[in-house]
Amino acid sequence: MPIQESIKPTGNSLFSRHVQYTESVIDGNKALRTEEIATTTVDLLGHTFEVDEASMDRFDRVISFATYKFNQALAAGMPASQAYAAVYQQNSVTWKTHNNDFVEITIENICQLQELALTNLQQIWIKWG
Repeated sequence: MPIQESIKPTGNSLFSRHVQYTESVIDGNKALRTEEIATTTVDLLGHTFEVDEASMDRFDRVISFATYKFNQALAAGMPASQAYAAVYQQNSVTWKTHNNDFVEITIENICQLQELALTNLQQIWIKWG
């Protein structure tokens, strides 16, 4: 947020520093890009999912934890293909769709959503600069 700062005399040669935080004004292409990012959805498995930046952050948390579990499985001696199947394909989470329905999707599906979201984000950035 932009800051507006002013120094005001309070008397007796003393001054008061006043700081005010203001909402930033987004205009032009930046405003259009921000709006499009905030309202973007993708389709996967017959469902529509939101893929705004907050959703991408939530995907990241699930993917980070899955990576931890995958590395644990590898460290315990599990072959990579078995570890991948056990962590990414055989584990599911309940996820809310754009239509506010709850569906069960695998961790692998979360990774696919993140990939679609990142591809979409890249296209939006190229489009609006």
